Amino acid sequence: MPTCTGHRARPRRALAFVLLALALSRPSFAAAAGAAEGGPQARSATPVTLLPPVLEGAAGVRLTWSEASAPDFSHYAVWRSETPLPVPSLDLLGAVLAALGVTAALLALRVGHRAHPVRRRVATAAIIAALVGLWVITAEQASSVSIADLPPAPGEGVWLTTIDDRATTTYLDSAVPAGVYFYRIYLFTTGDDMVSSNEQPFYDLAPTPTPTPTETRTPTVTPTATRTRTPIQSPTPSPTITPTSIPTINANLYLAELRLTQATDIGLSPKANLGAVTVPRIAGRTAVVRAFVGVSGYSYLVDSVSARLRAYSGGDELSGSPLVASIDKLPESASEAAWSDSINFTIPSGWLEEGTSFVLEIDPDNAYAETDETDNRAPGSGTTPFELVSTPDLDLMIVPVTHAGVPPDSAAFDDVQDWLQWTYPVPDVSRQIHSSVTYSGPPVSSDGTNWDAVLDFVTDIRGMETSAPNRYYYGVFYPGYDYGVVGLGWMPYYPSSPLPVAVGTDRSFAAGETGAHEIGHNHGRRHVAASGSGCGTPSGTDASYPYANGIIGVVGWRAGATELYGKAAYRDYMSYCNTTWISDYNYKAFYDWDAYYNSARGSAAPNPTSERVYYLSGVVRAGRATTTMAAELRDHAPTPDEGALVLELLDASGGVVALHHAASAPADHITGVSAFQVKVALGRGVAVSGYRLSSQSGAVLAEEMRTGKAPEVTQLAARRSVGEDIEISWSDSVGRGGLAVVMTDTGPDGSFEVRAIGANTGSARLRGGVGELAARHVSRLRLLVSDGARSTIMERPL
Repeated sequence: MPTCTGHRARPRRALAFVLLALALSRPSFAAAAGAAEGGPQARSATPVTLLPPVLEGAAGVRLTWSEASAPDFSHYAVWRSETPLPVPSLDLLGAVLAALGVTAALLALRVGHRAHPVRRRVATAAIIAALVGLWVITAEQASSVSIADLPPAPGEGVWLTTIDDRATTTYLDSAVPAGVYFYRIYLFTTGDDMVSSNEQPFYDLAPTPTPTPTETRTPTVTPTATRTRTPIQSPTPSPTITPTSIPTINANLYLAELRLTQATDIGLSPKANLGAVTVPRIAGRTAVVRAFVGVSGYSYLVDSVSARLRAYSGGDELSGSPLVASIDKLPESASEAAWSDSINFTIPSGWLEEGTSFVLEIDPDNAYAETDETDNRAPGSGTTPFELVSTPDLDLMIVPVTHAGVPPDSAAFDDVQDWLQWTYPVPDVSRQIHSSVTYSGPPVSSDGTNWDAVLDFVTDIRGMETSAPNRYYYGVFYPGYDYGVVGLGWMPYYPSSPLPVAVGTDRSFAAGETGAHEIGHNHGRRHVAASGSGCGTPSGTDASYPYANGIIGVVGWRAGATELYGKAAYRDYMSYCNTTWISDYNYKAFYDWDAYYNSARGSAAPNPTSERVYYLSGVVRAGRATTTMAAELRDHAPTPDEGALVLELLDASGGVVALHHAASAPADHITGVSAFQVKVALGRGVAVSGYRLSSQSGAVLAEEMRTGKAPEVTQLAARRSVGEDIEISWSDSVGRGGLAVVMTDTGPDGSFEVRAIGANTGSARLRGGVGELAARHVSRLRLLVSDGARSTIMERPL
């Protein structure tokens, strides 16, 4: 019987030794498992000892630690919590279980078969506890995680910083509030294996070596050593920070630069100019204010930063003020072309009026108690004006032109308006859509052939209408192809002699940019020379353009977007390149042109007393002029008496009854071709039978004289034709070879717009018919016929 019991005890001893050996070998199993899963290799424990934290004055809390072996860790992470970990350390728990279990196991081995059955069961449980303890220890050492894998902090815990692999000390938490905190150091290998130190509590200690504060858990209330949980905000615009009353972070935020962007970057503070020219800030135009924040000192202690922008008018804060914005992370080196590298404020249009001022503050709520709070504000005190200038809207008339029987794609109208709105120095684009007109001349070609004929056609439409003198006409049509010449416009030399007419393609990939380019020519802008991918070779380039290779020179921005146009990556759209925007140089040139143009022409409205003018238009080529229209008009104002062309109006005997000077404007890329448009006031009773157009040197460019019966319209009728179209027919004394213009009124203001223009065939068709006429409030029909020198007008209700 005893022998049988002894035989049962020996296997129990053997089993205990086997289980202990397996437990002690657990780390190698864990390592093998980690390798099999493709994850980081687990490592043996490396003792890490964190010494008690010490507050060293303004430097902050100093943490010091040591390792039992040589440092071979890639990085360290510091954890801070207001509460200790919610469970006892697994290392400590495992050690206790292992110690108790091993002691009990040895006791069980000693008593052997003589042990009481209850004692044997206790010994068996102790062996299991020992195995669990050893397993816990090795399992924790086998953990393999990165900082990103670690769970959220218990309580108000937070990961404070990471440091390099040679550090054994660091300073942090210079602005830690009063209270008790627990710190721990986590060490990571290059394979992301991790070990951690013991936890160390930190108690709110007075700074050492300052002599007056005493180290106590309950701070004494004195004027110089009172500590609070929140930073103290000074009520003055430039707060003075007392080092002994507000802990600092040993870092300093400052407002590095402030910009206002309206299509192109404009400096606010401290830089006045960013590029080659001083660019105006346009009142009423969409803008974004960009604040660039710098940080010095311990920059790794600074994370997100907020800013606040206030606006005022006449001392009163504007509605919607303040605006608040922030940046999630300050960049190490801010890029002016990166939207996310600045704090951005989209400015309400109501703020951007003359006389408004602003103040911008970074970190306005003192989230960071810095070493210097005086450089967080622009201006340093008070407010500073936006310095805005007022300018009229861009007055634009879109003319849909049916070319070769095909009407244009109406989506192009919005594209043209958008590009002008984005890139022109105006508060808005006031757009009107003209009634559709049909061009009946020869079709255009991709090499530019007959483009000037379409341009002449739209130019005469503008000349025959009583439009505002500063209104730009832009004809949109489908040229019959996608690639080749896509636009043409007149390019006057001076704002005093404008010819604001251009035409361009309706293709979606080019319509908007082409419109901005051609109307740029109407502002006197030449091409910009550039080379590279997608850049052609334009003629007549601007030798004064300040940036090499046609780049835009400063960062650009499109209203409503959250992206920017790099100053070296984009070319000015007055070039022939593909990737384009507007430069500050041409943006300023557009403003200067319109400032003169609007002031010189803004008061030259048509005379409401039906002033008679003689209208002559045409094109000069190689020393000869070809006139496109010669007629007497009503309700028009004369053009300025200036320019190198001399127009003489002749009576029936050839005598000069009026003399007037006129300017011409070349086409943007057709060498030797320029256009003219002149209107001469006619006195009461003056009858014109012919004209003579000469150069300044006296050379006759064109001359026409008519005798016999003057033009007369005897019949004018209108009837509905196929579908909704209306057929206009008339009889007159001019006959073949003359010109005819069909117009309709545009409502109660009494003005007329051209509906058809071309050879006098005795008939014309109004597209769109009754529905369009009703929508435009049309009530009258006007017909003008000309024999090339004389003309007559007939009207009737419609």
